[in-house]
Amino acid sequence: MRRPLFIAILVALCTSGCDLSSKRWAIHSTASGPRSLIPGAFDLVHWENPGMAFSLMRTWPPAIRMGLLGMAALVAIVLGLLAVAKKPMGLAATIGVGLIMGGALGNFIDRAHDGLVTDFLHVYRGAFDWPAFNVADIAVTCGAALLFISMSRQRDVASATLNDMNDMKE
Repeated sequence: MRRPLFIAILVALCTSGCDLSSKRWAIHSTASGPRSLIPGAFDLVHWENPGMAFSLMRTWPPAIRMGLLGMAALVAIVLGLLAVAKKPMGLAATIGVGLIMGGALGNFIDRAHDGLVTDFLHVYRGAFDWPAFNVADIAVTCGAALLFISMSRQRDVASATLNDMNDMKE
């Protein structure tokens, strides 16, 4: 097995394991109701989300949500293939791919088992009220940011290398 694929799979399995175990912990911890972690700003809750990340599309018909779930699984597979592509990826991009795959896997398993996703982190302050989220949502967001930053840097390095090569020709 190629090293980037091994790293991406390892990160994905660790991420999905953390996500699923944190969801079970949150369900148990909030059995008697929400718990305020930072009064007026951050609560531990148990919200059942039939939608996608950050409660997006929760009011859409189930058939459309399940179709989007299938597309999410397809994206995770494509990212796995990206990890084994011939073009080498840096460590940050490989970890980013693993985080995205792990987050997608955690929510996929949750949805396949329960028909919905458990969200338990709720951030709010006054009129600001962010939809509840979970570890998988954090992993996908951080993974996408890592992948974006890594790809932007690769493009900058490639551009600089081409410019250096053109300068040498002159």
